[in-house]
Amino acid sequence: MKATNMYRSFLLGLLTVSMLGIQACSQSKDDSAPVRSGYNGAAGRNGGTFSTNGYAYQLAQVSGANPQSILGFLSAGMDASQIGSIVSVQVAGHIALNCAYNQQVVANGSNGIFIRVIDSLAQAGQDAPIDTFMPVTSGQVMNGQMTLQFQDNYGVVQVQGSYTSGNTAGTVQGTISYQNTNGGQTGTIGSFSMPIADFLVCQ
Repeated sequence: MKATNMYRSFLLGLLTVSMLGIQACSQSKDDSAPVRSGYNGAAGRNGGTFSTNGYAYQLAQVSGANPQSILGFLSAGMDASQIGSIVSVQVAGHIALNCAYNQQVVANGSNGIFIRVIDSLAQAGQDAPIDTFMPVTSGQVMNGQMTLQFQDNYGVVQVQGSYTSGNTAGTVQGTISYQNTNGGQTGTIGSFSMPIADFLVCQ
């Protein structure tokens, strides 16, 4: 009889340990970080380098970035729970121009703007930066002024600015704004300045 009671106690002990193990695994899975949703396919938590035709372009710091406006921009393709506090924003671009024909913007899908958002998760090394690439769809670059539009299924980004010259020694500066497709939210991402050769390219 004592042996039977000991055997039952042993089985109950094993069952208790097994249940605790299952509960622990379940909690671990529930506490895991959510899967990062993409933004135009080329965005979400990438942490990659923006490159076109094998050339990596330099990222320029965006100034005047408002955290709430940045969150509004990212909300078109990501859930707010996936985004930490906004730390900084960077931008790169590859805008090809037909310089032999009135500097017409070449919209071929590979030309566009790359926006990188560093949030508190990326800064702490807990996740990659939030990267967004949007192809250029139209624009005008003439007489020292430029107006560019980038668009995908999530919304539109516009860059308005100027450039100091048409050679590699010049600079380009602009202000980035956006309008989301879902809900029509609008805002300003910020302003940037970079060498003209890192943004506008004659084709």
